[in-house]
Amino acid sequence: MRKHLIIILVVAILGSPLQARAEKGDFVLGITPSYAYLVTDDEAQPQGGGGSLWLRYQITDSWGVGATGLWTVHHLIPTEDLEAASGQVFSAMVTANYTLDLLPRISPIFEAGIGALFRRLRDFNAVDLGVKLGLAIDYWVLPWLSVGGAAYYYAFVTDLNKFPIYVEIGPRLSFRFGSLFGGGSTY
Repeated sequence: MRKHLIIILVVAILGSPLQARAEKGDFVLGITPSYAYLVTDDEAQPQGGGGSLWLRYQITDSWGVGATGLWTVHHLIPTEDLEAASGQVFSAMVTANYTLDLLPRISPIFEAGIGALFRRLRDFNAVDLGVKLGLAIDYWVLPWLSVGGAAYYYAFVTDLNKFPIYVEIGPRLSFRFGSLFGGGSTY
């Protein structure tokens, strides 16, 4: 009996005709725990983890604007001259997002952003204007809750020949709520 109830609940959630459409005036708040790596000139390719927090506001049903913050820590492999250490990447960007509503529950989101990108590697620090391009896919479990994944590529505006200099990949969790200013979804 309990097994049947669980199956019915799963089928009802996954198979219901929920409309995942982004609506004008919606806010979406999300978190992405991330695996990330830096693209460097040497063979080290420092890898690590961290996460990002983001907020998006839907200007129209398809277009949104947002802000995102990122922090990751990377293990730096020792060399003949340098000890093992950790490096860090910080980012604060404004973003533009385009959401496709292809299927009732699945929303691919294309994102581009610009803002501060900071790298700290051993005794090397670089802060510059950065850009990011990425793709996320959300599966709306409930009208206000989605799970999905994302991949983002970053570069310094002053050196676009080295694209990407940083890659972030991870699962994501999003919460959608109606506009605080009227309109939007009423979940």
